[in-house]
Amino acid sequence: MTRIIPIFLALLVAVGAAYWFFKPAPDIRFTRFETELREIGKSGKLIRKVPRNSKVEVVQELTESGVAVAFVDTNVGGVINLADLDTDRRPVLTGAYVAKALVEPVKLRAEPSPLAPIVAEIPARELIQIWGQTETPSGKWAEITRHKDKAVGYLPVKDLEAASHQLR
Repeated sequence: MTRIIPIFLALLVAVGAAYWFFKPAPDIRFTRFETELREIGKSGKLIRKVPRNSKVEVVQELTESGVAVAFVDTNVGGVINLADLDTDRRPVLTGAYVAKALVEPVKLRAEPSPLAPIVAEIPARELIQIWGQTETPSGKWAEITRHKDKAVGYLPVKDLEAASHQLR
């Protein structure tokens, strides 16, 4: 019996060391827009609001219920809607932009959703910058700013293509 304990401890240390060096990479995602983190279980009480572009570590996807078990901070975990998460979300205004001139006026929304409030109306003959695109369940959206402006709004890509000319 006294020989089994050191062998068991050595095996435990070897398995722990192997896991330490070969553990899977965390599943990091970003929130598309402001969402809610709720408790796991039937009550589903609100734990906290999660702002847009927040980093979320997904522990497990529950695709049949449309939610994911996730941690927002290392110590705050709960359930979040899968539709609110995006795997390749980049922070706004980080890349090279594409400039376009508007032929028709457009209305920009606060979030990439048709239900989001309109934050700006850009008239025709205005120069805009497209910083990137994101895909949501409601379709593809472009991140738009006016020329030399920091405020961002969202416009469906199909509406953008119909209302603009690309500049070379």
